[in-house]
Amino acid sequence: MATQATAGEQLWGGETTKAVENFPVSGERVPVSVVRWLGRIKAAAARTNAELGKLDRDLAERIAAAGDRVANGDVDDQFPIDVFQTGSGTSSNMNANEVIANLAGEGVHPNDHVNMGQSSNDVFPSAVHLAALDESSTRLIPALEALERALQEKAEAFKDIVKAGRTHLMDAVPVTLGQEFAGYAAQIRLAQRRVALALPQVAQIPLGGTATGTGLNTHPRFAEGVRARLNEATGLNIAAPEDPFEAQANRDALVELSGALKVIAVSLPMTCAATWSTTSGITGLTLPGMIDEPFCNSGSASSPMPVRGPDPMRAMSCAILPIEPAVTPSAAPISATRPRAVCQGRGGSGRSSSALSRRSTSMPRAPREASVPAAPPNCATSTRGFSSLRRAAWRSIIESQIAHL
Repeated sequence: MATQATAGEQLWGGETTKAVENFPVSGERVPVSVVRWLGRIKAAAARTNAELGKLDRDLAERIAAAGDRVANGDVDDQFPIDVFQTGSGTSSNMNANEVIANLAGEGVHPNDHVNMGQSSNDVFPSAVHLAALDESSTRLIPALEALERALQEKAEAFKDIVKAGRTHLMDAVPVTLGQEFAGYAAQIRLAQRRVALALPQVAQIPLGGTATGTGLNTHPRFAEGVRARLNEATGLNIAAPEDPFEAQANRDALVELSGALKVIAVSLPMTCAATWSTTSGITGLTLPGMIDEPFCNSGSASSPMPVRGPDPMRAMSCAILPIEPAVTPSAAPISATRPRAVCQGRGGSGRSSSALSRRSTSMPRAPREASVPAAPPNCATSTRGFSSLRRAAWRSIIESQIAHL
């Protein structure tokens, strides 16, 4: 039976607790949009694995129902990990696995069942991409289209109003107010187009690549089945990557989208400032070509004129613009396609879906004895029997890779 969470009940497990202790950085949690997309992916993954005969149908349906609850925002408070965490999102992936396993009830294992056919390295970036795709497609682009239409309507309404043009805030040759508003409308139209052109790349997700892009430990039709379910449920055009190793190794699509958002953050305050400069002055006198803005709110006792101007938009722009330079370096990982040790502060966090892949991620790149460093005591693989484990794991990995070719 699935578990019904009660108010105040903790649904996460030990890996999440360790991550909270390891990353007390900013106090800002992973955005709920990303958390909810993790839930959608886990639900679709469970149903796909059941369809492929990899997962018991009863377990799969309980996992999927729990994932749906995460996707619906029922347990947002169960995701406490700081947004500044390990680069591959391992901690948040394990957070989702633990919460969903506890919601799904008895017999459900966070790694072996909830995370079946997946790795943090493909699931978490997929959730980030899909959250950005969803927000941009369903909220940002419709808002930009509505603003562009409103400005275009004003351009038509103001087409016969002649006013002085301005260069460097000084009077210049005449223009119509409609021409100015047509320019504002075009700015927004181009902004919407820039975002739309970035979204097909954002829609390509690395799901199915597992740890390094090879698809090790997942069914060949797993990713296709998950994408089909997500597309049907959301109406988004989620696509396979042009190359799984490209998709696994970088976040170029998010950098591209971030650049388009930066343009909007720059252009909107300029539009607001331009319209503000054409409003009536402190005397309340409205001359030809000037705009008498509707009342917004009162000023101070000593300056009782209504408060106007681009200040709120400028403030929002100043909050957004510093984020964009942080996107570029954070989207350039040291190596997303190289096996890395599963060492994370006080313990390993279970990067992949099977015991073999969890061991193999802590192995060196080459099987040469001299290149094997001593494993730290908090690694997922202990130093005891390390050489024999390494040989067995690498043999299995090589055989699996050959089978995939």
